[in-house]
Amino acid sequence: MMMEMWYPIYLLVVIILFFNACGKNLEDPDPPARPEWMPKSLPYDTTETGIDAIPESDYIVLEWYTGNEDDLNTYRIYRTSRKIENKYDLLEEVPSDLMAGSINTYLDESVSIGTSYFYFLRAVDQAGNLSPRSDTIEYKLVTKVNLREPVNVTITDVKPTFKWSDVGTAASEYVIRVEQLNPIQVIWLSALSRRGYTDEIQSIKYGTENTFYLTQEELSRGVNYRWRIDAVATFNREGDEVAGSESNWGYFRIQ
Repeated sequence: MMMEMWYPIYLLVVIILFFNACGKNLEDPDPPARPEWMPKSLPYDTTETGIDAIPESDYIVLEWYTGNEDDLNTYRIYRTSRKIENKYDLLEEVPSDLMAGSINTYLDESVSIGTSYFYFLRAVDQAGNLSPRSDTIEYKLVTKVNLREPVNVTITDVKPTFKWSDVGTAASEYVIRVEQLNPIQVIWLSALSRRGYTDEIQSIKYGTENTFYLTQEELSRGVNYRWRIDAVATFNREGDEVAGSESNWGYFRIQ
């Protein structure tokens, strides 16, 4: 009698466990949507987005949006340096643990200066389905320029002249970025064409040349600043920078 009373409950538990186990192996018929890279900013935009060099080291940074699916698992990053169809290698599999629309960032540290790298993404859901391939993007690092002055000094000139040298890169244009510290904010952005291809000193005076962004006519006394030079080497047909570098930051203070 007791066994007969418990049998229906036992059967129900078995059925539930069976379907749960099977459900984990059932293929989800809907793969994730095609991943989207963040658009590449122009060299003289105040906010930098998309594939780029970074000032801290010789790495390439990649940025893309998190999809809207609630069952996203990972993103697979594929890379080649040859741009041969279907000859890409899996570079990294990145967990997808951000909210929909959030920006994912990945630093590719295994790159060499002077080599073009091509990337595409595929999203993977919890059932193992692969999304269609994203667009292919590319970037090549060139040698950083050497900042000369002002670097790690206190100066008195509120319209300083910034100087740097460039040894052997293919850069055709330079973009200077000056930022105020504490809090960090862009003060000045300007671009100038390269004037020579030897190790001669390049220079630009604050507030001159082809200025794209300027918040104050002269810098302020008692304030800490930093500056860098972005070397721009190549643009693609769409007008995106695909080869360049960002120098290390140079810090100075005006007394």
